[in-house]
Amino acid sequence: MKRLTEIKFSGLSIEDGLSNSSVSSIIQDRLGLMWFGTQDGLNRYDGYDFKIYRNDIQNKFSLINNFVNVICEDKAGKIWIGTDGGLNIYDREMDNFRKTEISDQLKTSGPVIIKTIFEDTDERLWIGTYGSGLICLDKERNFVKCFKHDPENNTSISGDRISSVVQDREGTIFIGTWGKGLNKLESGSDVFRRYINEEDDDRSLSENKVDSMYCDMEGNLWVGTTNGLNMMGRGENGFNRFSHDAADEFSLSNRLLSKMCEDKNGNLWIGTKEGGINIYDRDKNRFYHLKNDKDNPYSLGNNSVLDIYCDRSGIIWLGTFGSGLRIYKNRSKKFYHFFENKSDRNSLSSNKISCFAEDKNGNLLIGTADKGFNILNPADYKFKRCSLINRDDALTENMINCIEECKNGFYWIGTSGSGLVKYDPITDEIRNYSFKRSDDSTKNYLYIFSLYSDEEGFIWYGTAGKGIYRFDPVSEKAVQYSLNADNANDDSDKRIRKILPGFKNNLLLGSTTGGLLIFDKVKKNFRRFKNNPKDPGSISSNFITDFLKDRQGNLWIGTYDSGLNILPHGSKNFKKISTKDGLPNNTINGILEDDSGNIWISSNKGISKINLEKNKIINYDVRDGLQSNEFNPWACIKMKNGDLVFGGINGFNIFRADEINDNKYVPEIIITDFKIFNKEVIPGVAGSPLSKDR
Repeated sequence: MKRLTEIKFSGLSIEDGLSNSSVSSIIQDRLGLMWFGTQDGLNRYDGYDFKIYRNDIQNKFSLINNFVNVICEDKAGKIWIGTDGGLNIYDREMDNFRKTEISDQLKTSGPVIIKTIFEDTDERLWIGTYGSGLICLDKERNFVKCFKHDPENNTSISGDRISSVVQDREGTIFIGTWGKGLNKLESGSDVFRRYINEEDDDRSLSENKVDSMYCDMEGNLWVGTTNGLNMMGRGENGFNRFSHDAADEFSLSNRLLSKMCEDKNGNLWIGTKEGGINIYDRDKNRFYHLKNDKDNPYSLGNNSVLDIYCDRSGIIWLGTFGSGLRIYKNRSKKFYHFFENKSDRNSLSSNKISCFAEDKNGNLLIGTADKGFNILNPADYKFKRCSLINRDDALTENMINCIEECKNGFYWIGTSGSGLVKYDPITDEIRNYSFKRSDDSTKNYLYIFSLYSDEEGFIWYGTAGKGIYRFDPVSEKAVQYSLNADNANDDSDKRIRKILPGFKNNLLLGSTTGGLLIFDKVKKNFRRFKNNPKDPGSISSNFITDFLKDRQGNLWIGTYDSGLNILPHGSKNFKKISTKDGLPNNTINGILEDDSGNIWISSNKGISKINLEKNKIINYDVRDGLQSNEFNPWACIKMKNGDLVFGGINGFNIFRADEINDNKYVPEIIITDFKIFNKEVIPGVAGSPLSKDR
């Protein structure tokens, strides 16, 4: 069972073009188009735009009634629409509707309310009405029979208010009624067997008001009522009941059930009225709940769910009462998203992610740009929030630029404005180190943007204009190393935003203005790689955002606006990768290498996977589950277990590279409209330049 924190919904509302916010019926037709029935018209959705169909009293080919209860496409491709005013068939060629009169067969006057439409394996169409019984049409859509309740005949259908019709794996038709229980139509006859609630039989139906039914992949029949859920196993005659129990967190969230649907993984989704969604875990016999959370934009938009539908690609569509459509894309790309939920103190403290680190216990440390840092325990996915302000130390800044654990278990934190901070994760105590020099004319030493703890126990940190320092935690003294000994006042390459170990005794330094630097810790000197417009083999920009030394010794360097650079091991010339080569954006914010040697980069337009051997770049964006298309510089880490982490403006993503598999479903390409000189052209009609066969 997928963690519920991983289930994120997107939505479509009237602002996106939906005709009404209460969606009662959902289908996907054979062309791949989505159809939504609402309380104010029928909607066709092609993935980009809605087309709305409503009743027009001046047009006899319009929808018969705007209150759409059910949509059904038969095997011949005809779309049937049941409304509060009768039955329509959609004419796909003419893009209009034909009214189907059934009042005569029902021997009733006035509009007929259609509640359910179902096609069985023999291509018979079953049409359930509210108060007028059940109609059966044959394969040619000729009237076969109308079934109505006969008080004098106990083998007749039990009631005339039909709510749902299904067929089980053996071909048996079941009919649910509102207030009169469940009916099974005996094969080859007009005899109905009734299943009703009996107070002294806990294997009977829990309630006679049946709202929905569903037959799952294993052949079990599920019956949703106004008093809980019932399941009749394949080949059985009695029901197992599932109800709401306030003392049991894994029981149904609500006893008032609506529609049901099975996803591609065999999980049963159960909608309720005011209780959200229940997902049934068969192995543990538990129900997990998804509900609306006003502080979580990815939660269920409304707790009253009217319909549930799983399309051919595996997307789950939910029709809600008053909140439009909610959509869950259960893609194969497992980018897990963590974000701030203002109503949950165990969630992330802020969505503005600035940096990451991992401690010796495998905890993920997350720095934010405004609310301190967080410690994520991977065992329970709960966050401990750690603020630097409102303490006795009188620190005033909560902006974390970098964080690193040293050998003795302390966390060292670089801040904007408060210098270097040491945090004890056991005692929750902090200590501030500023190291102000007598000749400092600015406070740049208080802005620490990068940290590295070396093998000797020294802490190296880069500042916003004073180069790099080496700090000895034992003596508590810091030594500054000037990056420009010839001109101490020149700060052009002293803004160090990244420090990593290089080769032998070297440190790699990334500057925002001075390019890439290599610092020899023994000789105390620097080697620079800067952009030279006259040299195509030079680095593409002097603004370095991130860099990585891969397993083969190659250096990957990201820049602010000039793409990605590769310095092959032993070479002096840089290779370049940019949007011309398939990257979505030239601002590279983070670089990581996965366990298979692929390079992953974050940018201002998502995340990209680079495979140099295959000369292939695959780009991912927010539609694949990313926190946003915009990621933040330096906010990335590869954890010891192989997980890759990238942070941005809306939280962060964690993923395992080998679990990012592309969606193999390829939707059909269809033409939904054609215009000449901005005038719609319908093939085959009089005066049209297009015939139907072209």
